[in-house]
Amino acid sequence: MQRPRIGHDHAKSAVTFREMRKHGTDRYRRTLGRVYQGEIDVNAEMIKSGMAWVYRKYSTDQSLYPMEAKAKEQTRGLWADPEPVPPWEWRRRKR
Repeated sequence: MQRPRIGHDHAKSAVTFREMRKHGTDRYRRTLGRVYQGEIDVNAEMIKSGMAWVYRKYSTDQSLYPMEAKAKEQTRGLWADPEPVPPWEWRRRKR
């Protein structure tokens, strides 16, 4: 999952969480994992509500893709923007 960063559109969708189930790190040493608030999978909830993208480069959870497609189809959250910019593109443009 990739959520918008500070300064990026939709960045106000911050999440407070209690548990991170780490799956590894990427080449930039960023933590890869799932965030939970109790039994709630925050990653999945953010995808469903249109507050985050599935980070295709690292995601292995195929269940997230239909959630994202449905949020996009229903123009939820960031998908209400006619041209939402994924965080990886936004970071590239800021360099």
